[in-house]
Order: sequence, then structure tokens, then C-alpha cells
Amino acid sequence: MRLLALSHLVLTGPRRIGGLARLLGISSTAASLLVKGMERDGLVVKERAGKAVVVRPNPESPFVRSFSAFAVAVGAFPPLSPPDLLEPASRRKIILELAAGERTVVGLAAGTGYSRMTVYDALRPLRTAGVVPAGKTPGLDRSHPLTERLLELAGMMETKDGPGKVLGRLAADRRVWALGVFGSAVSGQSDALSDIDAFVVVGSPGDTGISREYSHPRLHLSIYSRRGLAQLAVTEPWFLKLATGGRVLKGRELLSGLENLPARPDTGAVSEEIRTILARLSRMPAADRAKMLVYCIRTAVAMRLYFEGALDQERLDGELHTRYPEFGRYRRFAGGPGVRLPDTRPAQKKVLEELAIVEKRKEKRRQTA
Repeated sequence: MRLLALSHLVLTGPRRIGGLARLLGISSTAASLLVKGMERDGLVVKERAGKAVVVRPNPESPFVRSFSAFAVAVGAFPPLSPPDLLEPASRRKIILELAAGERTVVGLAAGTGYSRMTVYDALRPLRTAGVVPAGKTPGLDRSHPLTERLLELAGMMETKDGPGKVLGRLAADRRVWALGVFGSAVSGQSDALSDIDAFVVVGSPGDTGISREYSHPRLHLSIYSRRGLAQLAVTEPWFLKLATGGRVLKGRELLSGLENLPARPDTGAVSEEIRTILARLSRMPAADRAKMLVYCIRTAVAMRLYFEGALDQERLDGELHTRYPEFGRYRRFAGGPGVRLPDTRPAQKKVLEELAIVEKRKEKRRQTA
């Protein structure tokens, strides 16, 4: 679908998302999600045309530049379109196999691991266009105007560094809090060359551009900040079920906390959780202790501001959804010897003072309701 959308944008010019949806025969919501993913991967950009926002191919992308020249050239071979020659992945693999020289159908099947029927299907549009001349032994016509572009694009889409290695590097990145694979990659309906759908949870909204550092033609990343995923868990719980039902590569504890998150956290339960954690603070390692104090302070202040009328319900829910699930990871520090650390009693006192104000404001609101 990405290549088809890119073909339309290259050949017919910039489009509104609604117009692109009509061309592709999909809903506006599906087109919006498609464009969002393509924009994230650097394939398209959005720009304002008067009062409208249109989508156009990204001229800075090496893939888009090569694909644009290819799409124009394919127009001379109707009724073929660029996706006909580049998809599915089996066709690209066979094109790259033929780059080494002529191969029989049996040889192509053995070299790629596909059945002979799959090889025949992959060769059909290549023969129609003349890239692979008619004959018993398939081979590429190097003088054909599409051949070199096909090899270039197939090579860009079928890199040696597979998506699995990219996911491994992504999991090791300190900015990544959670990572998982879902969809056909874990449902048993994919092969070794299928696209992989993965979600990534980063610690800060500023890190959502991380997908550009870990791009791969067969890897589709959905990037969320911790706060964004927490809000999604409440508004669209089906997605979190889908994600946790897949293969979680990192951050299962964080995702489990979100999976059981109530639609509207109980401020009383949150306050009690904070007090319990503060009582166990001396048993935590230094790094965890400092981080936990920050969580407690921010959460307590957010609740106080809410009951003072300075923070609306949506912002409060966002604050609680972002941090409350992570409190669970600190419950394990319930026993064991204390850790000799700098005195944090002033900070703890400040947190408890904030919680006391929360209780007073909460009671006042209850009395005036």
C-alpha cells in the first residue's frame, strides 16, 4: 500500500489525505495512519497549500528519488504499475538472485526457498515488461530501461542487515523503555521476508523521531512516548492488548502495569501508594531512589493543582497514567537491609505536605459538591 500511495503522489502530484484515500480505495482514517507512518520514515512530507494541508513525496529521501524516476519509466509499460514490479518481497528477492546471472526456475526456487509456483508468479510481470526476456532460462535484460532501477530499489528494500538486527539495536537503546513485535510476525502467517510491525515506547516525546535512526524497508515502527501510550491504553485498550499479546522484547513490566490501568486512576489509591513507597525508600538503590522521588513529587503536585482548580481532569489523568504504573516496579524493595544514601528526608517531607493539601482540597470539593 505504501508503494501504491507513493506512486500516486509521484505521478499525480500532492494530495490531501482525503483525496489520497479515494485514490487508494481506503478510509480517510486508514489513509491518515498510512501517511503518518510514511512521514515518520521520511518518505513523504506535509505542507500547507492555502488553507489545506497536502502530502507530497520527500525529495530529500534517496529511496524516493530513485522510486520517482522508476515510476515515470514504468508508465511506458501499461498496465503495469511500480508496485507490480517491486512487490511482494518474493519478487524483489528473485530480482536480486537474477542479478548474478541467468537461473533456471528450479535454481531460483532453491536459491530463494520459494516454491516454483511462487517463482513463476514473481516472474510474470517482469516478463510482461520485458525486464526478463521470454525463454526457458530466466535472466535480466541489462539494456532494458527499468532493469538498473529495479535492482537499485530491490537492493534498498532488501538490505543485508535484516529487521531482526535493527530491532536488537533498538532494544539496547537507553531511550527505549519498551519494544514489541505484533501482527503477522507473531501470528504464524509470515515468512522470512515478510514485513514486521513493531511498537516502541520512548521515555520522552522528544525521542519519537528515533525511527529515522533505525529505519528498515521491512520494519514498520509505531513510536509512542510513555505518556502517549498510557493515554492510548485508556482510549484504545484494544491496541495494548494487541501489543502485549505479541512478542515483547523489552519493558514487559511497564506494559503489564498499563494493561491493568483504570480509566480514571483513584487519587486516594495513588496517595496511599506514594506513602508506601516513601516508607521503603531507604531500601532502594541510589538511581531508583532519586527517580522515585521525582515521580512522587510530580504526582503529588499534579493532584494538588487539580484539587486547587489549576489543572483540568485530562491533564491530571495524563500525569497519573504516565507515572502511576511505574510505581509497581518499586514494590519489590519491601525488605532487605537499608542502603546508605544521602538524606532525602526534606524531599519526602515536601511530598507528604503536598499529599496533605490534596486531602484537604479533596474534602473541601466533596463538601461543596
